[in-house]
Amino acid sequence: MRCCPINKYLFITRHLLNNVFLFISFFFIWSQYFKNKEHLLDQSSPVRIRVLYGITSGVLGGFLIPFIMEDKGYIPVDFQNLAILISAINGGFLCSFITGVVISFFSIVFGLISYQTLIMSITILSISISCGIISKCSVQKTKKWICMIISSLILHFLFMNIVLSTEKINDTICKTFIIYSILTIIFGFIIYYLCEYINQSSLLFVQFKEDSCRDFLTGLNNVRNFNNLFNDLSKKAVERKERLSLIMIDIDWFKKINDTYGHPSGDEVLKQIALILKTACRSFDIISRNGGEEFSILLIDCPNKQAMEIGERIRKAIEKHEFIVSTGEKINISVSVGVTTYPDIVNNVEEIIESADIALYKAKHAGRNKVIPYY
Repeated sequence: MRCCPINKYLFITRHLLNNVFLFISFFFIWSQYFKNKEHLLDQSSPVRIRVLYGITSGVLGGFLIPFIMEDKGYIPVDFQNLAILISAINGGFLCSFITGVVISFFSIVFGLISYQTLIMSITILSISISCGIISKCSVQKTKKWICMIISSLILHFLFMNIVLSTEKINDTICKTFIIYSILTIIFGFIIYYLCEYINQSSLLFVQFKEDSCRDFLTGLNNVRNFNNLFNDLSKKAVERKERLSLIMIDIDWFKKINDTYGHPSGDEVLKQIALILKTACRSFDIISRNGGEEFSILLIDCPNKQAMEIGERIRKAIEKHEFIVSTGEKINISVSVGVTTYPDIVNNVEEIIESADIALYKAKHAGRNKVIPYY
């Protein structure tokens, strides 16, 4: 008994909806990995991230192959092309091409080597290349997406004409392809906006995560992150029997700067000191603004003698630096520095912060603009 055309088209729609639900489930699971800062994807991301993204998208497309519903004469009806489009719009040509290669591989594995699978693989690779080229165009992202959908449908239609002989392309097959095209456009935009939502959520997550541990003014670690990092580093120092040094820095007469030149000038001074500290320290040292005009530096596996040298280098650099305040004037300032080290100076790692504060207090009362170790 022949199936009613209406039931057939409903079956096609239901089949493609299953594809969409698979996409949505996959994206939300996928986004849990790519939401970290080092994993965020765009066309300038590291090659390893784009390669991983391309492989993952290809696997997603490969998952759809066993569920392909074929019309008479072998017309694949699924959303493999959308996996390529998502990869291209986010990761560029490299991602798109890798996705196409992976899907083509799955097509051959699941469909075995035949004329149809060979043409299908060529079509998939053609879609991945065309979408990769479109991704490089300097146009609005939504326009890129529209062009990618159109190009994929055109290539899909050409594939249908190559595989099927003219006499087999009947009215039913044409209607099937029209329905497929309409649903591709509709669901394509649903998936596109879903991906954009996930991308924006990931960016906001990274931003909020950074804001929670960064000082808003200087970009250095804030006191909360300093405490967390100190707890981790102090435990590691004890376990690994390594040295851990702490430098505490306080700007001399900072209130006078605010009173004389205004708080915006004070903010400029803090920003410039942050830059000096970054330059004077090692790349892996932990620099923080602990509040107000006080800064700290955690020196990993650093003996007290070297910590004193770093403290002195910082003091001299700040003393010689001409600070440009918001009024345009140039001023000179100084800092007082306290230094301590575990286990060179203190035997208990938990006493580092207290001992550094005491050393800083002594530097203040010794005339300021000095580097004083704890003793």
